[in-house]
Amino acid sequence: MHHRWLRFAVAFACISGSAFAGTSYTVREIGALHQGGTTLGRKIDNTSGVIIGSSGVIHGSNTHAFVWSNGKGMSDLGVLPGGHYSEAFGANGLGDIVGDSNNAKTLRAVHWDASGQMHQLKPLPGDTSSRAYAINNAGETVGFSSGSHGVHAVLWSASGEPQDLGTLPGGDYAEATSINNSGQVVGVSTTPEGRHAFLWSAHDGMTDLGTLPGDYGSFPVRITDAGAIVGSSFGKANFHGFIWTRQDGMRDVGTLKGSLYCETLDADNHGIAVGAVQTNLGGRAFVWKEGQGIEDLNTMIDPDLDVVLTSAMSVNDRGQIVALGAPHHDHNNDRMMDMDDETHAGPIHVYLLTPRKSPAN
Repeated sequence: MHHRWLRFAVAFACISGSAFAGTSYTVREIGALHQGGTTLGRKIDNTSGVIIGSSGVIHGSNTHAFVWSNGKGMSDLGVLPGGHYSEAFGANGLGDIVGDSNNAKTLRAVHWDASGQMHQLKPLPGDTSSRAYAINNAGETVGFSSGSHGVHAVLWSASGEPQDLGTLPGGDYAEATSINNSGQVVGVSTTPEGRHAFLWSAHDGMTDLGTLPGDYGSFPVRITDAGAIVGSSFGKANFHGFIWTRQDGMRDVGTLKGSLYCETLDADNHGIAVGAVQTNLGGRAFVWKEGQGIEDLNTMIDPDLDVVLTSAMSVNDRGQIVALGAPHHDHNNDRMMDMDDETHAGPIHVYLLTPRKSPAN
């Protein structure tokens, strides 16, 4: 699952066809570092439209973090000395990017500054490995540190000092997955009941966000600047995308007709969320809008395009969406194209969707 408003006071109904009447998107593929290679787009910046992620060959270890911009295209962010792998997971509005890279011995959290220089983020004392998932505009970074004593959620200060955020009561494992510009952190921790999403702040410490009714686990992916949180809640035979706000708690985003699996992967500051569902046609990317529900993004692009969008990974405040997919003739309709799956039928492609404006909007 590796893999961050306005108040969401709405009914989470399954809506199709007319929910986003008048909304459509242009589609642009952003390419790959290697010809014929596979690319995972993780995050799009709110203001600049810069996209970060990883790209490499379909099978093998030659995967590198990248940054893409409209003017410069895709640039390889490189790896640590002795390494062959890196990934970029998060970026802020100042040009900073965070992720991880291996070296000759282990995996380390890394920070690329605005000039593209890579710096290691040291793990907690006694640990050997780490990963960074997100960075805010103050330069605070979150992720995890691991070693012989387990996996710990970490907050790195702007100067690079790591702080152990602890776990929920009864837990022995935690990761921090997102941080907003107010310094609020979300992540996942073990509990006696299962893995639960948490919200952490310097003032209140760690709070258990629980699960949707009947579930035993939850996993948060993003927190917005207004404190809304998106992620997934799961039980024995189900997986539901959620949106959490302090006013309304955790709510189910619903699903498309005929699907049982749904995960919410990102949200902007204007009441729009994106993610993926599993349908009888395979994986499908979705967009969710306050008061309008959930819609298949494939119904909102030019039907003549030879593209199947399987997962919407990120959305910015300009309404641009980063989606994974494949040309229709290459797509395996039997299952979702998983961003961590290396056994799919062909390379994963990344598409930038930009909303068209119309009188109906």
